[in-house]
Amino acid sequence: MNSEHSVDDRDADGQPPDDSCDLIAAPSWYGEEIHPSSIGRFRDCLDDGWSEHLIGNRLGQFELAEKIGEGAMGVVFRGTGPSRTEVAVKVLRPELASRPNVVERFRKEAKLLAKLDSPAITRIVEIGEDRGLRYIVMELVRGISLREHIRRHGPLDERIALQIVREIAANLDVLHQSEIIHRDIKPSNILIDADSIQNLDATADARWTGQFPEGAIKISDFGLARFVTQSESMDVTRADAVIGTLQYMAPEQLLRDSEISTAADVYSVGATLFEMLSGRPPMENGSLFNLADQHLNSRPPRLTAMSVPVSEPVSDLVARALEKSPAHRFPDAAAFLAEVDAIINGQPTRLDSYQGPQKTQRGKTIVYEIACELEASPQALWPHVSNTERINRAIDLPPVEYTIEDQRNSAIRKIGTVRILNVGFQWLEYPFEWVETKRFSILRQFIRGPLKWMTSTVELHPNGGGTRLVHRIEVLPSGVFGRLLANYQIGLQSARKFKKVYHRIDAILSKGRASTSPNRTEGQGAGQDPFESSRTLSSKKTGQVDSIIGRLADRNLDRSVLMELSRLIRHAPPQVVGRIRPIELARRLGFPRHAVIEACLHATDAGLLQHQWDIYCPSCKVPTTHVRELSEVADHGRCQVCDLEFRNDLAHQVEIVFTAHPKIRSSDTRVYCIGGPWHLPNVVAQCLLDPKSTRQLLLPLAEGKYRIRSPQLSISVSLVVDRQARQEMTEIEFSESSQIAELPPLRDQFQSMTIKNDFHRDVLVRIERADYQTDILSATDVASFSTFRRLFPNELPPVDHPISIPEVTFLVSSHTDHEQGDTTQEQQYTKLRERLQVVQSLVASFNGCCVKSVAETTISAFHDPGDALNAAKQLARRSETCFRSRCALHSGPAVMMTVTDRIEYFGKTFVDSIELAQLANEGEILMSQETYDRWIAKQHPDVPLPATDRRVVPLNRSGRQQKIVVLRG
Repeated sequence: MNSEHSVDDRDADGQPPDDSCDLIAAPSWYGEEIHPSSIGRFRDCLDDGWSEHLIGNRLGQFELAEKIGEGAMGVVFRGTGPSRTEVAVKVLRPELASRPNVVERFRKEAKLLAKLDSPAITRIVEIGEDRGLRYIVMELVRGISLREHIRRHGPLDERIALQIVREIAANLDVLHQSEIIHRDIKPSNILIDADSIQNLDATADARWTGQFPEGAIKISDFGLARFVTQSESMDVTRADAVIGTLQYMAPEQLLRDSEISTAADVYSVGATLFEMLSGRPPMENGSLFNLADQHLNSRPPRLTAMSVPVSEPVSDLVARALEKSPAHRFPDAAAFLAEVDAIINGQPTRLDSYQGPQKTQRGKTIVYEIACELEASPQALWPHVSNTERINRAIDLPPVEYTIEDQRNSAIRKIGTVRILNVGFQWLEYPFEWVETKRFSILRQFIRGPLKWMTSTVELHPNGGGTRLVHRIEVLPSGVFGRLLANYQIGLQSARKFKKVYHRIDAILSKGRASTSPNRTEGQGAGQDPFESSRTLSSKKTGQVDSIIGRLADRNLDRSVLMELSRLIRHAPPQVVGRIRPIELARRLGFPRHAVIEACLHATDAGLLQHQWDIYCPSCKVPTTHVRELSEVADHGRCQVCDLEFRNDLAHQVEIVFTAHPKIRSSDTRVYCIGGPWHLPNVVAQCLLDPKSTRQLLLPLAEGKYRIRSPQLSISVSLVVDRQARQEMTEIEFSESSQIAELPPLRDQFQSMTIKNDFHRDVLVRIERADYQTDILSATDVASFSTFRRLFPNELPPVDHPISIPEVTFLVSSHTDHEQGDTTQEQQYTKLRERLQVVQSLVASFNGCCVKSVAETTISAFHDPGDALNAAKQLARRSETCFRSRCALHSGPAVMMTVTDRIEYFGKTFVDSIELAQLANEGEILMSQETYDRWIAKQHPDVPLPATDRRVVPLNRSGRQQKIVVLRG
């Protein structure tokens, strides 16, 4: 019997039945209700053992040798035919033979199989009836199902899973081309022959790059299949019947009046691939109704968010296949197969792939050039002149509405819409291109309006101690009206305003250089906005602000922070007070981050600010939406601009931000631009390479670690920039045969990088900082503050609503005195409290939070394993002078929830961390080998803590062996 359950395999409470009741529930699948009076009759059938009596006997010309499987509808036997050829004989259960619609479904399966002639499908040999038993004879596939293979061996390697799902998609394409929808694709209906199983077991060898032979992987069980356009004679499904297996069923299959298309099979293939890679179906809740609700209303987590070792393109592939709306999925198996082939062959996926309009639209262009001689350096100017979100508002451009268009087998198109001078403009948004501190540019191809296309390029040229800024705008107008409009709006109005804002930025930065404050970023006092003039509140509103600030000062908050917060609210532009990010504000003003966070929380409680929760797209790093309360955050979100579904990870993608309270003043939270350098501060350079083209970049990379990658490809290349290195030039090729994982080190400050695109499609390439720290104050971060929990108890996750965190690192540390001596209990408690304060302060300095303290043991949580390791290193050093210390680190998923007004963590990762700490000796740092290899050795190789030992230790609670790495401070 298959271990997963169809809708027909559930009892009245929606639970999977035990083996004795399996046949009782089965008939409800076929449009019949189960009546209590019929239950005894079905059990009698089981007791009679009719299937056992058939073994050794004949049905028609076929002798039945053994039972090899059974399901709700029938029993499958291994048999032999007249020529002694082995076959599989599927026999309809006799208790179902009296039901006309069941018999028709059985006949329909045979009719569909007879129509198909493909090695991808289990081939039909004969259809017959003998002694009242109806049967189908099919080829015998010697091997096991994909589900059985996963059960035996666990999740599959990405390369193997892609090859298998490629075969599934190719086989399914045979059906779709015949206008047949399977409607029940799942691992147990995917058969792998015996020879391929041996090859599959051998693929643990990392050198394996083979493919499966034709017909090695087959699709079986066509009892639920139907034609895309089905005749009445073939339609035996009751109008309100639910068809499919719930763990793998597309949402539209659960809706009574929903049209079922080939996209439903794509959803099931996506669910099957999800299980191949993770070892579990995307929806796991065992209740029938809960499973249905999840498919309709919840989104499965992204594989990368589950710490499954897969590349981004594969994670994106699965996420798109599991879209709720059929319109957002691949439309059929052919489109899915094309994407799988692109990933297998190392080719770019469909993201951000365009053909520039300069190649197809020619004409007489107009060029406008704005040149400014500025005193500030290119490094100081870059964060401001590249902030197109602020610049566009400063020059009085209106906010932009962005949407997405997904063209089948073509590019995903980002569309911007706006009205200027009462004229509507709509354009195709191309990716920004930039090299940090040097230049950035954007191309827009207009779909509607009096322009055909426009490019805008800003270049920063060092000029002595200052900068020559050149802003060049090139436009191809459409007709006389377009030319007149461009000359007025761009050549006159925008040019004047651009020049004004550039000089204002320079003046503020130049003034900042003369400031005596060493901590502030140049010119970045709260009252000195580089983009717009200061605002002044009315005397009444100013009095309200002063009154609130006075009350906050009585709460013993940092007065310097309160002073800057007051200045910000009274003078900053609406855009700035519309989105106050505490960590970014603390970094900009040079204040301790915890002091700014505390001030913002208290200011919200006092009515000076109000808070909201921004939900970030993990791809474009732009907030996709915001909600007022944490309880309103759905499990999954969608970025309309990136056409991306993602899990709302409270630890990384849900951020608390603050705005001026509307009773105090107005703010502006609208969007003026997306996709520019300001939105991706971790990206040093980004360029869009034409097919079969080469680009040379002159880079100003400082000393550090970088990654060169494309969001369209699984290729990622590491680069180290070191002042001791001698090499200044390097080359990298993006092609199907690319195998470079790391480039030789380059000298800092100046590098020449040649990038080649060997594909026949555009490829977007990014050079990213590998160790970039974001300014996000996540939901889990702020929930760790006792002030937040005290002031906003309604915002805490409810006790009955645990929150899954895909990745968190726990640092468990135990501390004792070097000498206990003859101390009283009071003295011991005082020392314990002092040690706890030291640990809490040290953990906070590395961006962690203490979540629990029991006697001499403290458990802390970190989002970055490197921060946790640095904190452990400092604690180990303390053990040499202050107290004895032993630590353990472990990373993995966990569950966070509120217990008696405290944030608590639960789960296997949390428990294993505590047990690892108990195995550590004094001065040691124990770490699971998985955490060390995955997070520390690869992403934080600069942490000066060599591995001194590797062991295998038993974990008593789980009863398994754990590989560990032992480090010493």
